[in-house]
Amino acid sequence: MVRIGDNTGWAVPAAARAFSPAAVFLVAQRAAQRWIEQGQRGGAISFTSSIAGSVGAPTLAPYVASKGGINQLVRTLAVEWAEHWIRVNAVAAGYVQNILAGVTVHADPASEERIRRFTPLGPQATFDEIAARFVFLASKEASYVTGAVLAVDGGYTAI
Repeated sequence: MVRIGDNTGWAVPAAARAFSPAAVFLVAQRAAQRWIEQGQRGGAISFTSSIAGSVGAPTLAPYVASKGGINQLVRTLAVEWAEHWIRVNAVAAGYVQNILAGVTVHADPASEERIRRFTPLGPQATFDEIAARFVFLASKEASYVTGAVLAVDGGYTAI
C-alpha cells in the first residue's frame, strides 16, 4: 500500500503530495465504489495532468514523476472500470496564464524563450481554454472517450 505521507528521498511539500497519483487514486476509487454500490451505470472522472507527464522538465523531477503516474493511472482505471461504464480521462495542460506566477524555475528569460519556441499556438493558454476540455470530458459528447490524456498545450508536445 502506498503511504501518502511518505516522501523518502523527495523534498516534496505537503501541498504537492495532495495531488500525487496515490491521492487522486483514492478519491477516484471512492467515487467509483459509491457509483457501483448505488447501482449507477456510468460516471466520468477527469484528472488534472500536465505536459510534464509526457516530456522532461529540468529541476521538476517529483512533479514530472507525479504527472506521468497520473497519466498511467488514467489508462489503467479506464480499462478496469469500463465494465461499469465509468470513464477516466485527464487534461494535460501546457503553460497557462498566471498559473506559474511565483514559480522561479520559469522566471529565467531562457526558460521563457524555450516555452515560446516550442509552443506553436503561442506561449500560454487561458484558464477558459483548459476548463472547456474538462467540461467536454464530463459531457455526453465524450460518452465514448476513456483512457485519454488530452493534451491542451498549444502544440508543445507535438514538436
